[in-house]
Amino acid sequence: NNVTMRPRCPGGVTLGGVCDPDSIVGPFIDAGADGITVHAEAAVKNARRAFDKVLAAGRRAGVAVNPETPAALAEPFLRE
Repeated sequence: NNVTMRPRCPGGVTLGGVCDPDSIVGPFIDAGADGITVHAEAAVKNARRAFDKVLAAGRRAGVAVNPETPAALAEPFLRE
């Protein structure tokens, strides 16, 4: 028998300090994360793609910014 263990990840996940959240968001969705927050500072294009993947999977998507970052960087995500 071939048994594959898949960790469950219920609850929320914050991908802080990740430069390319788009490349790693999939496994968190697959593991069952209810919500995933990306940092707007992560190359904005990559953060946007990750954010959209979370929404497309029917999960809660969040955006975070560091204290020194202008809040305006998060505004494009807030329309969702």
